[in-house]
Amino acid sequence: MKKYWIIFKNSLQTSMAYRFNTFAFLIAELFSLAVIIYLWLSIYRQGNQIGNYTLSSLIIYYIFTKFISLLINAQDTARIIGDSIRQGDIINYLVKPINFQFESFFSNFGAVTYNFLAYSFIFLIILLFFHGISINILSAVLFILFILMAIVINFLINYIIGISTFYLGFIMGINFIMFNITLFLSGSLIPLDMLPSLVYKIVGFLPFKYLAFVPISVVTGKIGLDGLMPLLAHGLFWILALYLVALILYKKGLKNYEAYGG
Repeated sequence: MKKYWIIFKNSLQTSMAYRFNTFAFLIAELFSLAVIIYLWLSIYRQGNQIGNYTLSSLIIYYIFTKFISLLINAQDTARIIGDSIRQGDIINYLVKPINFQFESFFSNFGAVTYNFLAYSFIFLIILLFFHGISINILSAVLFILFILMAIVINFLINYIIGISTFYLGFIMGINFIMFNITLFLSGSLIPLDMLPSLVYKIVGFLPFKYLAFVPISVVTGKIGLDGLMPLLAHGLFWILALYLVALILYKKGLKNYEAYGG
């Protein structure tokens, strides 16, 4: 485990070395947030509430989506893994006592930790300017729990995209497509409970809702304590399922990769 701790620290230190990128990403996301709020202000001039959301609660929702996005997308995992496969660096892991998947995860988690340290205080200050949300210790703990689940699920999805390089050769296109699909299915573009009932049920079965909608619904109180256990069980199911898919694809892909001489 010590070797993965070193990987985590190295990733954290690397992220700290590129502080300008942190600032640039923050400015980009704040600009995007401002545009979204402006659009919804225009919509809400027609009424005081849309669906289950007042204007204030919707603004809070989007503040959280930006924070979560900056957090879980701290590293372009799919591209990094894809480059490692295409450039042949993946072969090094056959002679090293390091699990490639674990190494990739702890590298990603180091970048995520840095973003948490860099952005959490800023977004907390932004939230203080808005009323309509009351966060207690329990909701904060549950939010962190579901954020950790979001980090793992997001990593596994991007890991699977990355190792598909074994089969597709180049994954920049599919990586871009999946990023945009994930934005919608996670509830980052629009709260999932604003979707038509049938669409909401279909999307609700998929793992993407854990990347934004579920953590936000938990911290804002839209999901009560009675709904937590089914959500946790469903999330753990997807973590296990995605892990197994990733493991199978990696082993089969690596076997074929070696057979063709890298």
